[in-house]
Amino acid sequence: EICQEENLLISNQSNNAVKYEWDFCVESFADGFISNFSTTITGGGRNLGIDFINQNGVWYGIATSFDKNKLFRLTFGAGLASAPTSITDLGNVGGVFNQPVSVGLVEQNGLVYALVHNWGSKSLVRIKFEDGIGGLNQSGTVVYSSFGASNSKMDLVSTPTELRVVLINSNATIEILDFQNDVNKELTAANYLKTPVISGLGNTREIEMIQEGGNWYGFIAQYTTGKIARVDFESDIMSGIKNVQLEVTGNLYGGGNPNNIEIIKSGDRYELHVVTFQGGLYKVNLGSDIKISGINTGSVQYGAGTTYDQGYAMSLVKDKGELYNFFVKDITTTLYSFRSNPACNASIGYSEEENPHVYFTQAGTYPITLTAYHENGSSSSITKTVNVTNNKAPQ
Repeated sequence: EICQEENLLISNQSNNAVKYEWDFCVESFADGFISNFSTTITGGGRNLGIDFINQNGVWYGIATSFDKNKLFRLTFGAGLASAPTSITDLGNVGGVFNQPVSVGLVEQNGLVYALVHNWGSKSLVRIKFEDGIGGLNQSGTVVYSSFGASNSKMDLVSTPTELRVVLINSNATIEILDFQNDVNKELTAANYLKTPVISGLGNTREIEMIQEGGNWYGFIAQYTTGKIARVDFESDIMSGIKNVQLEVTGNLYGGGNPNNIEIIKSGDRYELHVVTFQGGLYKVNLGSDIKISGINTGSVQYGAGTTYDQGYAMSLVKDKGELYNFFVKDITTTLYSFRSNPACNASIGYSEEENPHVYFTQAGTYPITLTAYHENGSSSSITKTVNVTNNKAPQ
């Protein structure tokens, strides 16, 4: 407990981190998302996948082109608040693309790799950025054939100890590839798992993985019903599904069809973000319990209409305390960006110091989030609260 305007020295207890981010203005669920910018990926065709990564202080996005069989690189610079300064057509790297859709980026040993799923050839391919993601040279390799199908969507699981690809098919089966924390590993059948059909689910469109308390959970969008389900894997994804919750939320999305979902922990709560085929952008407060179910009210819409219809590829990214939602509209290849707009009573909203100083100007209870980053780009966050009294610190 501290007084208003009392200087607070934060003590950092994390280990083995290469970078720290402190967020002193954690957005509440009531805070809105505002339109940030839009830009066109010229020549992009049908951009159905996108992911973002920061290498050496510069933000990049990689978008797939489903019908052009290409990758596009978006260079943003030091922050994500403005449209990319350049968009580069990287072509069909190594000739490995055949209707590429989902993409996940990971950094290992100073190099960035893209793992991309092909709908056409039903394969997973690896793109290596030989001289950095912003460089001129890339190479492509097929790392696993007979993986997934048309309408499959994948999520990349990357932590300091594991690297896995988790893919959902439209028939409610899940396929998993285990790289054993080495993106260059030669995969065999021993690294592959396919689950039985998940009873009670249908026309499954997307899976989004999140870890809590050492256990993994997969949130699944059902296109036809508009409901969101969850599968629980416990600590080892490769041991298969242990429990299924068929209805985490009902169709809270204007009766629309979810094309893409993202889940993020903000402070002590989980937020689910959804973009529908009809152009609705929604967020749902899941609360502090990752195992919650039966939510049938309370979604907040922050984007609507034909401007955003056929939104397909979505990615939530946090940068310098701001939460950004990017998504690409199918057919028009337009990239849209929304950002959070939290109220803030802290002297600083964000810091990368290991042990920063901060004070608050108004009484209240404030969440403070520390995110520590591993050298491979994965991260772990913890949130604590500080109580600020009505008393003012002596000057």
